Amino acid sequence: MYALTPLKTSSIVYTIFGIQQHSTDIPSPLSTQLTALLTPHLPPGNTSTLAHPGPGPLTTTIHLTYWPTKADYERWWHSDPVMTFWGSLPDDAGIYRETITVASDRTQHATNKPQNIGMGCLGPCAPLVDKTGYWGCYYHRIPAIASASGPEGRLPSPLKGPPRKRDGTGDIRHGRVRMTRFPENLCFVVEGQDHSGLTDVERETWFGKFDASATGWLSELQSAGSETGLLDKRMCYDPRSGRFRDGEPEEFGYNRKVQLFYFLDMECMERMGRMSKVHVQLRKDFLKAYGPGGELAETGGICLWVETSILKAGGLDCEYVGCWDGTGLMGFEWDSA
Repeated sequence: MYALTPLKTSSIVYTIFGIQQHSTDIPSPLSTQLTALLTPHLPPGNTSTLAHPGPGPLTTTIHLTYWPTKADYERWWHSDPVMTFWGSLPDDAGIYRETITVASDRTQHATNKPQNIGMGCLGPCAPLVDKTGYWGCYYHRIPAIASASGPEGRLPSPLKGPPRKRDGTGDIRHGRVRMTRFPENLCFVVEGQDHSGLTDVERETWFGKFDASATGWLSELQSAGSETGLLDKRMCYDPRSGRFRDGEPEEFGYNRKVQLFYFLDMECMERMGRMSKVHVQLRKDFLKAYGPGGELAETGGICLWVETSILKAGGLDCEYVGCWDGTGLMGFEWDSA
């Protein structure tokens, strides 16, 4: 395993731009415009263009970007071309942005391949000698809580429980919905898998031991309600990456997949993993095969990465413009928790 070396900047910024349409067969003009605005300001590896089914009958194109500093992002966001683009959107545009500012000591990125993937685009990775393979290792990789001696030191949510989410209207919500007031310590998670490098031997092992349980675990996450503390999830894939298997759900069969999650706090994330029998067995089998001394430890071609970030209050800024009612974090009643 490898981990991103400590970042020299005080904070980084994720942006998630989502463009909703009835079909992705024809690229949305908004997606084309957004790509043109991003390309001069970020290296290719800092942006991933993905898709996911939903919400409702729609399909969403996602532009997931990594900005090395908050100043870099703000310089781009406040530039005249970007402000003109965003400010001129009609009230039925079907586009949203989620801007996530993360303190460098409140995040971790780990991968089994030291490649330019995910947050790995922001700096080099170094071998992860310890802090791996056990419950709680994510906490120990995050500098702000690495030495926490009790539950409070692990930055739990100040809320007593997950907030209620009102029922959506089942239609487009016209106009702009801006959200900036969120509780302390929401946990934003990015998980990724790339199967394009599977070897022939590994492919046989994958379908014999892992595929059913991996699909089962992703399906559990996909169907989990917000009462579990999993507030929102997006099961994304790269439609240009090709497929490593057929079958349903279709989005799980693409070579390159990225899942985006918002949890009430990091404890909710770990609790879901511990309570799932499917996940516990998958984790055990995977560590046996790919861990030190495992049959695929040196020869496996699959690439995995995970990023967990604990957000400060004020670290999340969302705006939904003519989107499907209930998109993302829209509709949560934070005062109810």
